[in-house]
Amino acid sequence: MLVSNLLKRRLIWLPDAIVTTDAKVAVFRALKEALAYTYPYSGDEYYRFTSGTAALRRQGLCHLEWAYDVYRDGAATVIMVWHVATALFETSYRQQKHPLPPYGQAALTLSRYCVYLVAYEPGLLPDDEAWAKKVYKDTVTELNSLFRSCSTAVHRREALMIRREALMNFSPAGEEEEKSVIAKGVKLAKQLVGIERTEYGPSTSNIADDNMREDEKVWRMLLEFWAELLVFAACRPTAGPEAHARALANGGEFITHIWTMLTHAGIQVPKRRREEQACYGV
Repeated sequence: MLVSNLLKRRLIWLPDAIVTTDAKVAVFRALKEALAYTYPYSGDEYYRFTSGTAALRRQGLCHLEWAYDVYRDGAATVIMVWHVATALFETSYRQQKHPLPPYGQAALTLSRYCVYLVAYEPGLLPDDEAWAKKVYKDTVTELNSLFRSCSTAVHRREALMIRREALMNFSPAGEEEEKSVIAKGVKLAKQLVGIERTEYGPSTSNIADDNMREDEKVWRMLLEFWAELLVFAACRPTAGPEAHARALANGGEFITHIWTMLTHAGIQVPKRRREEQACYGV
């Protein structure tokens, strides 16, 4: 870690993640819809990218929007909250011994990649870099504190189950719950796990609904959500184009490809606007 920080490079032992076809298709759909929505545009109109909320509304899950407001909480906070919820939903899904659908694996890939950006490439996200680092550090500290209270298990599977139960029962009191990324993620995870068939409104998704269980539909929504959020974040790196240039020098980032396509399409955030975003945490 010390060597990586001194060289300003990503951690040398982190393997490259394979972006699956399902993830690529979801991202390109989000790009296409964003560009169709914003053209013709003038001034700040392109800031109306859906940034994830459209995925919720397409699936009739508007009641989950409480956990999503990049303009209020910042992109880093939203990423961490939804990552906790996605990870917990995965463990619940595997407990039922359902095979993870391809779009489920794609959603996990994008979720983990977004957290990687918060931890190691915050300049490629809309938030102020110091703020993004603080969000990540506070979340990890909170998790470590919670897990220290768990009993030690010999087997990895047993240890994971104990930690999951500790997380699902995590409920800080008073104002701490409002401030806690983990508490919000757990609350959201419970809602994802508990979604009933009757809670779904009419679906307008591009992915077919035929023979799909309700929990599979949640995976579909999560994939579309993460794709839209990634496209939203790509067009407004708080560190500017220079951050993408540095990323390319170190081997490149998936978000840089998205940013490049947006830039070639004429979607650019002026430097003044990026500075305002950093001041307000978005």
